[in-house]
Amino acid sequence: MCKYRIILAKHFKIIWPNSSLCGEKVWFGLHRSLMIFNFLCFVGGFVVIFVHVKGFVPYRYMDQPIFIHAACGISATALGVINPFMALLRPHPGTKRRPYFNWAHWGVGTSAHILAIACVFIGIDLEMLDLPDYVFWVMVGYVLFHVVVDILLKLVIGIAKNGVERRKTEQYEMGKNGDLRMSSSDGKTTPPGSAVATAIIAIHTIGVLGVVATIIVNIALL
Repeated sequence: MCKYRIILAKHFKIIWPNSSLCGEKVWFGLHRSLMIFNFLCFVGGFVVIFVHVKGFVPYRYMDQPIFIHAACGISATALGVINPFMALLRPHPGTKRRPYFNWAHWGVGTSAHILAIACVFIGIDLEMLDLPDYVFWVMVGYVLFHVVVDILLKLVIGIAKNGVERRKTEQYEMGKNGDLRMSSSDGKTTPPGSAVATAIIAIHTIGVLGVVATIIVNIALL
């Protein structure tokens, strides 16, 4: 879900520039809702795991994967908890400090996602879980799937940006020549590639849910 919300903020403010729901941009509403959901998952998972293992891993295991797994999990949780509170303090758009906030917000969210993925990869090999070998390859496929989706969306966004700029140029030229057809465009047209990007994010959602369901089922059957 971390990556999903990053994708929404990174790409879909261009793809869904005028789509709104309950008075706010759709991409922002989804982004904020997923951030809250991530926060609840981080806190809930943290509590459940600590209760289950009855505390932190003893320091005598510092050179073993189980300790690294725990350290990655705690670090990811800390970043996942910090990020929503950072969002509450975000500067207004256009202010001098907004770019710094954007980079910090992106960096914290991305770091939490990377640490969480590392935590899962390390956890797969822990003897206490004894998960099937194919679960590792499911996670490899999950990472590659994210990379492919990101590349495809960047290509679509490039097309969308070019289309928007071309429309602006055409509108300017029509207005300069006094062509009344300029008034037929109100700036609310859908950018080129919107349907493709929406289909990609839908496939991405199904893929992520499939991976999560696979891991949960395998853990539940232990």
